[in-house]
Amino acid sequence: MACLLLSLVLGLSGCSAGVPSDARKGPDPSVLGGQTGALMPDCGLSPAGGEADILPGGGAGIVVYTDVCGVAAATEALELRDGSGIAVDFDLERLDDGVVLLRPAMELPPGDYELTGPDGMIRQLAIADSKPLPERIGQLDQVGVGCDIEFELQLDPSLREYVPLLKLDVRVNGGEVRTWIDYGTLPSEPGGDSVLTLPNCFPRCLRDGVHEVTVEASLAGEEVVLPPVSAEALVDCAEASRPLACSARSPRERATGPWLAALATVALALGRRRCRRSRPPG
Repeated sequence: MACLLLSLVLGLSGCSAGVPSDARKGPDPSVLGGQTGALMPDCGLSPAGGEADILPGGGAGIVVYTDVCGVAAATEALELRDGSGIAVDFDLERLDDGVVLLRPAMELPPGDYELTGPDGMIRQLAIADSKPLPERIGQLDQVGVGCDIEFELQLDPSLREYVPLLKLDVRVNGGEVRTWIDYGTLPSEPGGDSVLTLPNCFPRCLRDGVHEVTVEASLAGEEVVLPPVSAEALVDCAEASRPLACSARSPRERATGPWLAALATVALALGRRRCRRSRPPG
């Protein structure tokens, strides 16, 4: 029993002195959610689209989330009507699992519209005049030093109206590109600033020191290519906050630490007790 408990503890801890921290991948990005600073999608209109006073006009589409609706044929309920109640023809383009782009068949004139979401709820929309596509992302700066990296992203004015369509990917030290902020989930202040966190073990666990973080942007349904923005980020984890075998832990590992320690104590106690019982009489 003691051996079984010890094996369970070691297996769940995921820490090994023989595996460097920067060689271990962090948690799956789907479990991070708001830990990155992103808004959590709800059923229907993207979070940024729901918060926006007005949506991009012209031929721009509308990002809709369907995977959190709890209905089998979520897209069948989608409907768009203009201010006179006339149905607007549109096509649906799949962006990712559970995310679609509702693209009107013709450019929408500015005005008020009604969107019936996958859940049957009706939402009032305001569509803006058609404007040129943005040409740059903006400025990325580190604002906090620690195990996790905190950034301030100041959006270029030309990009602010397109936040409901915006998706941000991140690359650390020239590694693989990973989704950081999904379509239409970027929180932003009225001035266009966003404070975002890059957890230490996303997309890879990082050692102390300076790392290069590169952010790439794309707009749902648009082929525009925006030049990426980069920033040097300092990681400085306090030694006291680290486990003995790991130089950095994921949010999931940090959450399991206390009860794993308790389990290890129980396993060791059972082992000593068994040894005393099996000791031959002197």
